[in-house]
Amino acid sequence: MRAFLLHILLLLALCFALSNCKHEPVIDPNGPQCGEATTIDEMMEWMYFKTGTYWVYSEQNTGVLDTMTVYYDYNGVSSTGNREFAVKMRSSLDGYTYEYWFNDAWSNECDTYFTDCFCRVVDCDKYKPGDYVGGNHTFIFPLIIGNRAGQQHGLDFGYSTIVSHSDSVIIGDLIFLDVYEFQLDISVQHNFNEATYKNAKKKGFIEKIIPNQNEHWVIVEFEIQE
Repeated sequence: MRAFLLHILLLLALCFALSNCKHEPVIDPNGPQCGEATTIDEMMEWMYFKTGTYWVYSEQNTGVLDTMTVYYDYNGVSSTGNREFAVKMRSSLDGYTYEYWFNDAWSNECDTYFTDCFCRVVDCDKYKPGDYVGGNHTFIFPLIIGNRAGQQHGLDFGYSTIVSHSDSVIIGDLIFLDVYEFQLDISVQHNFNEATYKNAKKKGFIEKIIPNQNEHWVIVEFEIQE
């Protein structure tokens, strides 16, 4: 009987020891993301949209409309083995292509307030035949308030910064969930002026404010292709 009780005590001690073992979270092999387990697929829920998707925006001061339509999308692996994707959309107002693209080889460009934080960035290049305007970082992941990235491929001025989060945002009759606000010190898309974007999960940009141009664009209609 005494031997049986001893075995029970040993089993209990072993169970207690195992239950207190530290289990590290599974982290993306490309590096730690601010202590969170994040993936490129999660990031794509915010920035990757398929061909045929469109958004209609209204400028609140003038009533001018602009439709952004996706005419090309790609999701794959580069020749160097890095994950990448691209979404090209054209503006009905100015005729320019706005190409949002990601390649994991550029992800080390994140400048952050947090230690041990590895960020990913999505760039936007603006161009049309014969006129390449430029490009800059417009989206930072993971979505932690304060995360930021230098605006233009390593230049030492201007940042894109995550400044706030809202569980929901109402625009007209539309309700958007899980919305993050980004502050762009320099926006190539808007004549290199300061801009503020709001991005809703699986819906894209829902609001754009460019103070120096007195422009306030809000979404009035959209269709997301699955």
